[in-house]
Amino acid sequence: MSSKIVTPLRSAISYGIGEGPNSLVTNGVSTFGLLYYTEILHISPAIAGSALSLSIFWEAFTEPVMGYVSDQTRSRFGSRLPWIVVGGGLIALAMYLFWHIPSRFTGNSTAIIVYLIAVNIALRTGLTMYFIPYLALGFELSPSYDGRSRLQSFRWVFNMLANFLGPALAWSIFFRGHTSATGVRVDGTAVAENYAAMSSAFAIAILVMIALLALSTYRDGRFAAQPKPERKARLWSEFGQALQDRNMRWLLGFALLVQIALMTVVALQTYAYIFVMDLDSWQRSLANGATMVGMASGAFASTYLCRWLDKKPVVMIGVVGGIMSHALFGILYLTGVIHSGTTTGFVTFVLLHGGYWMGSGFIFPVVTAMIGDSAELRSARSPGRHEGVYSAALSLSMRIAFAIGLLVGGWLLSNVGFQPGAAVQMSVEAKRQLAVLLFFVTPAIALLGLPALLRHPVNRQSFEASTC
Repeated sequence: MSSKIVTPLRSAISYGIGEGPNSLVTNGVSTFGLLYYTEILHISPAIAGSALSLSIFWEAFTEPVMGYVSDQTRSRFGSRLPWIVVGGGLIALAMYLFWHIPSRFTGNSTAIIVYLIAVNIALRTGLTMYFIPYLALGFELSPSYDGRSRLQSFRWVFNMLANFLGPALAWSIFFRGHTSATGVRVDGTAVAENYAAMSSAFAIAILVMIALLALSTYRDGRFAAQPKPERKARLWSEFGQALQDRNMRWLLGFALLVQIALMTVVALQTYAYIFVMDLDSWQRSLANGATMVGMASGAFASTYLCRWLDKKPVVMIGVVGGIMSHALFGILYLTGVIHSGTTTGFVTFVLLHGGYWMGSGFIFPVVTAMIGDSAELRSARSPGRHEGVYSAALSLSMRIAFAIGLLVGGWLLSNVGFQPGAAVQMSVEAKRQLAVLLFFVTPAIALLGLPALLRHPVNRQSFEASTC
């Protein structure tokens, strides 16, 4: 198969829209979840992070099941659409309930934690039902080595667009500070009603994007019913073979570590906006928006860089470039060259923090495309549909990293002296420790994954030789 065949622009845009629900859930919870449960409900960040991470035990079972079921489903609407629609509806409902806690639970911290765990499991179940078939659909739509990279870059651009229009702008739309009747300045993140308003808007947006994805792709005939498989593959055998695939296991090891680094950054950066950099609501939106622009720019550029350098070198550039951007800001901040609360400090932070996310934009679309390449190589060796189980393996590694990132982020916050309900107070030493963690320690976790990436054996030449 030629590596130059690409997915049509209309198809890429239609598919990219479907990334919006995943973006709003993942980025919304990772940005505001810990903040809500620590600042509004006064739960310890370590306990709240642990509660949010418990769903991984459930996902470790449901994601492989969903990948297998999606591959095996045959209906008049195809293999992917029924699960996308049902899962999307559950996502919207659970996203609303996550931030709308009934009053009978709010007076008891144990009841709050139980509620949080239950709703988070429902949210993650819906996301599994939606995202695994959606990701598998992308592997099916991508016709070639370069085309697969292009389609995944579009998906991540839409991820960042939804993130910018959702969690990033939420700082200035839903969490604007105000002055109370007594003259006290109240931060918008300390008002429970703001989180409820945000979640209602997100739930509606999720339903609209799912409807657009389903309608656009169904009209194009890409959900047409598939013939029944010639053989009934066994669930755990299929998933086990995906994990044992030498083209997959090194990629998954790398993806897990780099995603843990990213999610820990996400968990900590919200607190850095408020406590370390002392940003107001509009500055927080701009800073968060810069991360979206950075990652979207990296995702867009990765398509062209992959054609020039191939995929593995582009990913390596993303890892090293992102770490260097954060390290440079950390050096400038900790040595006193720049200061929080100043225009120079703010602009420097926005540019270099955005540089870290640009590096991530090089990494994640390309790694996802490489997983799709592995699925196609498997099909070349073993006829059948494997996109679902390979999507499940990638998604499970991302969910594990999400849970670990929140858990580590909550634990680190507790250990730098952050107190729930602190609102605007943090000691100078605690701020410096948080800066060290955010700008040096956390991003460097991704370096641990580079040996695994280097062992991944597939490149353009070997792929085309195996699929022609």
